[in-house]
Formats: sequence, structure tokens, C-alpha cells
Amino acid sequence: MNQSGIPADPDHTDVSLHDWTGLGELVDLTVDRLVTPVEGMHRAIAGRWIRLIMPRESPIPEQADRAIAGIYGTIRGAGSLLGTTIPMGARQLAKRRRLKRLWGPGAGRAIQATANAIWGDELAHRSSALATSLQLRSPKGDRVPVNPIALQQAYPEAGSDLVLLIHGWNETEAAWSREEDSSRPHLVSTIEAPDRTCLLVRYNTGLSVAASGGALAELIDSVAASWPTAIENIHIVGHSMGGLVARNAVGRAVDLEIGWVGSLRNLVTLGTPHLGSPIEKSLALATRALQVAPESRPIGDFLDLRSRGIKDLRYGGVVNHDWIEHKWIRPLAPDGDDGGLPESVAQHFATGVITKDPAHPLGVIFGDLVVRPGSGTGQSRHRSVSATNLRVFGGQKHTDIIHDPEVHRQVRAWLA
Repeated sequence: MNQSGIPADPDHTDVSLHDWTGLGELVDLTVDRLVTPVEGMHRAIAGRWIRLIMPRESPIPEQADRAIAGIYGTIRGAGSLLGTTIPMGARQLAKRRRLKRLWGPGAGRAIQATANAIWGDELAHRSSALATSLQLRSPKGDRVPVNPIALQQAYPEAGSDLVLLIHGWNETEAAWSREEDSSRPHLVSTIEAPDRTCLLVRYNTGLSVAASGGALAELIDSVAASWPTAIENIHIVGHSMGGLVARNAVGRAVDLEIGWVGSLRNLVTLGTPHLGSPIEKSLALATRALQVAPESRPIGDFLDLRSRGIKDLRYGGVVNHDWIEHKWIRPLAPDGDDGGLPESVAQHFATGVITKDPAHPLGVIFGDLVVRPGSGTGQSRHRSVSATNLRVFGGQKHTDIIHDPEVHRQVRAWLA
């Protein structure tokens, strides 16, 4: 494990077999997580009606409860058995033929990203083969080891200016370029220059922002120590949750006096919920409301098992706070949540709204359907995050902003 508590990828000689082990663990976890709320509702509803009909001293309620436990225990057992059988079968099959990669480019990579986004903290806690650790990745999704030889091979034209791109929740490095249409201009091709190199980062979006930010600070430090040429400038561009992770990493580097922060020049965020997302705030409130009644409590408990990464989007917090564990949602996050960014770093916050006119009332209310413009720019009447430049782009959905040519030009101008 690294200092942020994130398990590093194990050293497997057969990466494909590692993928199949992760699939088995995903099946086991999914069956358990989905069966639990169904069983809870079954118990609550059946128990209420049986107790209304049967005398208080009747043994039937207890017998019915045991029967329900037996049914769902069998389903869990089947899921666990299947989860164990998949990697065992894969090991046997690997002796006779080469196994296919499961989490490579395309649908497999998206499935792994979603599993980590929803239950990534639990996967990391289990040291699951499915869990993603924070690493450099090539445009094709291959891991790039951080050592002088590997970096020289991966970036033969390594520049003195580095731009690290940090994707958002439920995404991977593939988010920066649309796989279905690789011919379209993308942000990397727009901002790269003869002496500027873009580095793609993948991380587990189900972990807390603080855990991922700490790991990112360590990664940048390792890259700076191993980069083939002398580094003059470092820039970070984050989309959605990636902007929060970036702010935490910079704050961590400042607190620990890590050397690379002295080379940091710009931090750009695109569609980042600096003040939180209304979706997670609504989800948190719905979770607590569902936990009130016995019949709906299992659904509320199921929703409460969503990852810490999702919960951190409630207020856009970039440092650890005890408030995240409170039972009832607060209207605002605590003060002092600016992440400790140095004044020498220029912060540029861009966000989008679904209406062509950024000032249109519907655009102000709905934002990009995930983040409202006030949160995306870090500005509200009660709380604000300091920034050098702010811009709201019209006609943008949450994932569209990183593919818009006008946004690309603006980011390039900010980095210049």
C-alpha cells in the first residue's frame, strides 16, 4: 500500500488472469449488495403482515424469518460460489490457451470504472483485483511505470512543461478522447506543444477525494524525480471530481512542502462541483428519508453503501471532514475548505450550462445537469473558492465540456 492507503496493483505475470479474478470478486460483491435490500424488504413486509394475522405467541413469524434467511442465504452462497469458480476456471483455462483481457479499452474499461465509482472504497479495502490504483496511463490504457527508463520509452519527446489530466467520477483516461470517433480534435492534441507533454492519470473514483489527492501528490513527486528532462512548469487539468482531486493534491503538496508544487503554474477545472452537486445532495436526503420506515430502510441502507467518492461530491470538499458521516444532510459544507492552494498558482474554473445563453434562468437552475454554474465556478453568496479566471460555457452537458473546441482553445490560452 502507498501512503494514502490505496493498494498498489499486485505483480501478476498474467494480466488477463488478474482481470478474471476481478470479475469473480465483482460477481460476489454485486450479488451480496443487491440481495441484501431485497431480503430486508421481504423480512419487513412479511413480518408486519404475519404479526398482524398471527397470535403473539405463534412460532410462525420466527419460522418465516428463518425461511427467508435460508432463501437469501442460498442466493448469496451461489453468488460466492460463482465468484470463486470464475478465477479457478480461468486458471485452468490459462494453462491451455491465452485468456482475453476483460478490462481493456472499450466496454471492459467502462465496466471496471463504474464498479470502482460505485463501490471503489470497498474494493480497495478488500484489495480486490478489480480495484484501480492511481497511475499514469497511455492513451490506449496501458500502465506507464514511473521510472526514468519507462518514462523515456513512453514519452520519447518529453518536454519541460507537463500537463496532467485528471478525469472525473465514473471515468478513465479515455474520457479525454471519444473512443468511437478518435478522428475528432480532443483536448490533448489541442494543448500539446513541442515542449509540452500531456500525462493521463487513472484513479479509483470511489475512494475519497483526500485519498486520491494524496496519491496524486505522490505520483507527481515521483514523475518529477524521474522525468527525462528538467521540468520548468507543471499544469493540472481536472474534469468534474478530477478538479477536486487536483486541488487536494496541491494542498497536500503545500502542507508537506513537496518540491514539485514550486513548478506548478496553472490548475484548470472543467465542470467541477466546487460547492457540491445537487444530485448527491438529493441522494443523501433520499437515503435518510428511506431509512425512516422499516419497509424502505433496506433501500436506504443500500444507497448508503455508495462509495465515499460519491459522498464527497455532496459539498465538493477537498479535505477530510467528519461532517460526511453525519446522519442528516447539512445545507452547507464547513468553512476553511479552500484546499490550501498557494497564491502563485493561477486557478481557472470553467463550467457549462445546457442553455445556449449562460445567463438563462433554466441554465442557472439546471447547470450542465450535474453541476450548477455557481458550484462549477466556486461562487455563491455563502461560500466561495478563490479563482483567477471564471467562465461559463453555454450549450454544454456535463461530459460535453471536455470535448468542445471552444473550451479547448480557452484551456490552451490559460495554460499559455
